[in-house]
Amino acid sequence: MFNYTDEQITIMNEIIEERKYQDERHDFPHHFRMAILAEEVGEVACALQDGHEKYLIDELIQVAAVCVRWIEHIRADIQDEHDPI
Repeated sequence: MFNYTDEQITIMNEIIEERKYQDERHDFPHHFRMAILAEEVGEVACALQDGHEKYLIDELIQVAAVCVRWIEHIRADIQDEHDPI
């Protein structure tokens, strides 16, 4: 089993917290998922350009959380296809 560092655990926890916040903040409709991810990646680009490392970290965490959310939805869709009501 892989031993995670304290820093890795902290980062994962930050992604999980952001992921929870996203559910509270907005829906995640299928046709807007790429737009939501692109917006977050654009904010990463702005943070890079501005040289704000704290802002960059926050935006990268948001990108990771959007990716996790998208994967959750894909897996749920696959599960629904295999387990029709």
